[in-house]
Amino acid sequence: MTATRLLEFSDKLEKEGIDCPVKSMGSTPSCSLPAEIMSRITEFHPGNYVFYDLQQYYIGSCTLDDIACTVIARVIGHYPDRGHMVMDCGWTALDNQSQMSKCVTGHGCIVGEPNLRIDSMTQELGKISAINGKLDYEKYPIGTILRIYPWHACATASLHEVYHILSDGAIVDQWRPVKWWSA
Repeated sequence: MTATRLLEFSDKLEKEGIDCPVKSMGSTPSCSLPAEIMSRITEFHPGNYVFYDLQQYYIGSCTLDDIACTVIARVIGHYPDRGHMVMDCGWTALDNQSQMSKCVTGHGCIVGEPNLRIDSMTQELGKISAINGKLDYEKYPIGTILRIYPWHACATASLHEVYHILSDGAIVDQWRPVKWWSA
């Protein structure tokens, strides 16, 4: 565990007479499932603890219900002859890091739709197919709104200039993230 190694190193430094009052680490999994040893850590800076994402879900840091970052997209085209539909969401709205995963739902997970897979994305479009069986186009008419859990919330959040804060399905606020590294 990261915390154990950090504290072992800190203890070695202190035995050599080097004061180490700040013990700092960043790790969403460690902060999500803290162990007794974490009480000796003085500073945390976990990457996506505030949002969570599919990556954290698959390693056991959270449940799907814990994921706070989603992207909204609309169904904009049906292609039954090719077995897919198209949404107005590509890699400029949803991170493309999911290529590194073996996620069965592809480039994200469409909330409440475990049989849908985001097969591929271009800059502004995503192609969706059924994981099992045929796609039911009547269930997803043109204009259907889809909510998508991203593979990596940090990358996805950085793509947006405003976050729409939802409560019970309604937008209750808008937050503008601080961007770039200058003040």
